[in-house]
Amino acid sequence: MKTIVKPSFAILGREGSTREGKRFMQRLWQETNAHFDEISTLVLRGEDGCLIPRAGLESGSSVMTSDIEYNLT
Repeated sequence: MKTIVKPSFAILGREGSTREGKRFMQRLWQETNAHFDEISTLVLRGEDGCLIPRAGLESGSSVMTSDIEYNLT
């Protein structure tokens, strides 16, 4: 195993489930796009100022809270 140390970063996301129906991913993207202005200053940008898109999915039914308290109600 090789350990790599990276600078700190933040992960922003939306929560959803396949239990919400076939189009839950589209809804999550619509919500994200509708509120993008709230996080636009935090998004990774290249030297030219253009956005560097990053997206990912997480699978599993548990929500990890570790050191942070989430109000998901």
